[in-house]
Amino acid sequence: MGKICAEKIHMENPPCPAVIEKWIDDPEVSGCIRAYMFRLDEGGSVLITGGSRTHVGAFSRTAPGRDTETIQFPGHKDGVVSSRWSETLCRVLGEPFSVECGIHFDGLSKNGIGLVVQICGEMLEEACRFYKSCESDGTSVV
Repeated sequence: MGKICAEKIHMENPPCPAVIEKWIDDPEVSGCIRAYMFRLDEGGSVLITGGSRTHVGAFSRTAPGRDTETIQFPGHKDGVVSSRWSETLCRVLGEPFSVECGIHFDGLSKNGIGLVVQICGEMLEEACRFYKSCESDGTSVV
């Protein structure tokens, strides 16, 4: 019988996410949006999910001096949020960022979509403050 060989995966300090969580209690939009933020040795990665069905609707990445690349799956509008987050975090920190986004609330009107985008914008401001505070005091986000 042949020998079975398995590679052992070892990580000294596996990245743990910082999380921003916002609850929405509106007649049209009720639920939670979460941003899981990972700080890597160079750059970062964010996963934004929420609503009644978590999923990946869009993926954006931005590197300094490069245009943002976004993949948005058919029928989704999540690229609005993922590209804004990716571009802003890259600009603020001067490092590459990738952002995956999937937020779903059933039957939203334009006003409901606007509220979700507004909440995500507030979360982005909080994320920028958080990342900048970690940079300025020398601590790691992970």
